[in-house]
Amino acid sequence: MNHAKVVEAGSPSNSHGRDEIMDPVEISLNDLPSADSTPGRTMTPGRLIRRGRKIFTISQIDGKRRYWDPNHSKLAALMLKRSSFALPGSTNILYLGGGHGTTVSHLADLFPEGGISVIEFGITMDGVLELARERPNIFPIMEDARIPDRYDRFLSVRGGIDLLYQDVAQPHQLEILVNHFRYLRPGGMFILMVKIRSISQSEDKMVYGKQLLETLSIRDDVKDIRLVDLAPYQRDHIAIFGNFN
Repeated sequence: MNHAKVVEAGSPSNSHGRDEIMDPVEISLNDLPSADSTPGRTMTPGRLIRRGRKIFTISQIDGKRRYWDPNHSKLAALMLKRSSFALPGSTNILYLGGGHGTTVSHLADLFPEGGISVIEFGITMDGVLELARERPNIFPIMEDARIPDRYDRFLSVRGGIDLLYQDVAQPHQLEILVNHFRYLRPGGMFILMVKIRSISQSEDKMVYGKQLLETLSIRDDVKDIRLVDLAPYQRDHIAIFGNFN
């Protein structure tokens, strides 16, 4: 991805025949190219640009800027809540809970040469299916994220996952996340979006988030775990993210 700073980090040796582990890409909002200074209406897909505190991706369909609204995308909100954000340099993504496809579409634009496997079922899957007809790097899987054994074979064929992104409105969200760690490559990243109202109508979201953080922190297969409040963009949501050992 252009205009991104690559964090220098040594990759573990490939002595066991695993795919090479890519270093993360550090995205700094201050270092992104400005929408005001980008000439022309048609640009190269795979870029993230900014205008003040607004961010845009470049559509792989027509090469035009697409506003990434943090009020409709929790990932955009997370990126705006931090001055910089790391995403894997390679682009094999497993997305649990694609919804209507807003964030899916921006990730597809950001990583046009990658692959995004989207687990979703129900009426919202129609939006993801429509996106997949236009964007060849989106692979819809109409299944329940609570039962990964149903689509295990497909994910095994796709290879290791660099980014595990979860946004499901289910009570047992941490359990669902951990059940998909098996697909993450060593050094891969996970992002968990938690809607507290899907779990409790009375519990404080940050108190609950810290409980999830503590539960994850005792595992020896994750590291660098962070908790972020997504308000004011997403008032009922928090984000927990980290890396897989």
